[in-house]
Amino acid sequence: ADYFFVGIPTWRFHFSATIELAIEYIRAEYSFWNKSDGADHIFLVADDAGACDSDVFRTGIAARSIRLTYFGYHAPQGLKTKEGKQCFYPDQDIVIPDLDFMPALAKRFWEHSSFSKTTQDEEANRTLTLQFAGEIIHADDEHADNRTVLTGQLDVRRAIYWKHGSVRGFHIAVSRDREENYEWMQRSDFCLAPAGMLGHWGRRVTSAILLGCIPVIIQDNYEQPFERLLDYKRFSVMLKEADVPNLPAILNSISLESRAKMRRELACVSSRFYYSSIFGLFRDEHKGKADAFATVMAALRSRLTSDGKLQDECSEDTKAMPFLPHPKYHAWM
Repeated sequence: ADYFFVGIPTWRFHFSATIELAIEYIRAEYSFWNKSDGADHIFLVADDAGACDSDVFRTGIAARSIRLTYFGYHAPQGLKTKEGKQCFYPDQDIVIPDLDFMPALAKRFWEHSSFSKTTQDEEANRTLTLQFAGEIIHADDEHADNRTVLTGQLDVRRAIYWKHGSVRGFHIAVSRDREENYEWMQRSDFCLAPAGMLGHWGRRVTSAILLGCIPVIIQDNYEQPFERLLDYKRFSVMLKEADVPNLPAILNSISLESRAKMRRELACVSSRFYYSSIFGLFRDEHKGKADAFATVMAALRSRLTSDGKLQDECSEDTKAMPFLPHPKYHAWM
C-alpha cells in the first residue's frame, strides 16, 4: 500500500493520550509505521485549529504524518500561529472541505442553490453585490482590537462591517439565522469568505460555492481546500487584507459578464466540495465520481505520480475547466 489511513477520533484533541496509545499499538503490531516514521499514515484532523491543538501532531509521535485538515493557516515565518505553534505544513498536509454538510443540510443547500434554477431567474434574483451574515466579535465597538486571537490576522468580517457596512449593494450583518443567511447568499453576486471566528477555519468558501455565490476570500496565509489542484482565480475573488479599504471598487470593477462566467465555473467545480460518494447525491454531481473524496484521492495520488491532474467533469455546454494543469502537491515521504 502507498498510504495507511488511521481511523481514530482526533476531534477536540481531548483524546491525545488515546491517539498516542493507538499509534504505539500500530508501531508494535505492524512494520509500516516504522519504515516511514509515520509519513505515509493519514489522519483526519478536524478540529477548529487543526493540528495546532495537539502536541501529538505538532511535535510528538505523529509529527510526520499526513493530516487531512480544514485549517490551512501557514504563517510566513516558521509556519506558526500567533501563539508560536507550528501546525500546518503545505507540502505535508492537505486542506479539505469540511464534512459537516450532511445529507439533510445538503438538501437545503440544493433547494437554495442557484444551480437548480434557470440562468434567467438566477441573474434576475441577484440584486446584491456582496453578502455576509454571521458572528462578528465586538461588532458594537468600532475601536476594539481588530486582530484575531489565534493567528493575529485582521478580523476581516469586523473591518468590513465597520468600513463598508453601509455601502449600497452590500449586506453585512450580525446574524446566526442560517436559513436567512442562505437566502441572502442566493441574492448576491459575491459572498464574503473570511477565516472562522478567532482565526480558526471557516466554512464559507464551501457554502458559497455550493450556493452558486462567488466567494470573496480574504484570508492572508490560509491555504484553501484543494487549492493546489483547483484554479481558484477562475471561480473566486482572492484578495489580501490590504485590499479591504478598496473592496467596493474592486468588486464593482468586475463586469456582469465576468460574474456570470465565474458562476458557470462554480457549477463545474461545486461537486468537489461535497462528499456525495459518502452522503449521497443531492444533484447529479457526476454520479459521485468527482466529489470531495475523489479529489482527496487525486491530491494523494499526485504525490506518487504525475497522473494527479483532475479530469474535466463538466458538460459540453459549460465549457468550464477550473483545474490547474499541474498539481502543486509535492512528494512528502
